[in-house]
Amino acid sequence: MRTIVLLLTCALAVGAAAQTEKKSDAKKAHKMVAAADSNLQADLVAKEKALYDAWAKKDGKPFEEWLSPNFVGVGDDGSNISREGIIKSVTTHNCEVKSLNISDDKVTPIDKDVVILTYKVDGDAICDGKKSPPIYASSIWKKQGSKWWTIFHQSTPAAPPKQQ
Repeated sequence: MRTIVLLLTCALAVGAAAQTEKKSDAKKAHKMVAAADSNLQADLVAKEKALYDAWAKKDGKPFEEWLSPNFVGVGDDGSNISREGIIKSVTTHNCEVKSLNISDDKVTPIDKDVVILTYKVDGDAICDGKKSPPIYASSIWKKQGSKWWTIFHQSTPAAPPKQQ
């Protein structure tokens, strides 16, 4: 019986140490991202803003430059959109854009080479004859070599204000 208690105690100690190590690894990853590039959030927000500006001008070049070859996007309807699908939609959309603004941006590290960027986009845009609502968006950026690529993006239109 004493042996069983000793084994259980050891197993619990190992499990607790592993859990502490996982938390420690996550903190280290966060610190590595912050230390490696203190301007990472500003750089990625600038890239996202450039992508939105290119979208407004129907310019697919920045999307070719910053979307990973294995990029996946999620459309408003929940559909998966490939890199090629995004580039095609950028160059053929039916929107008139006067201004766009990114706010409430936040970078959350996943590890030293992967982060999630979340933010809100609003501005003055008319798509298919309707004013575009603000959107909430997230992108996953991955560093490969010395370059950051977006490997995933989704955006969700804000719900219209409730009528009183």
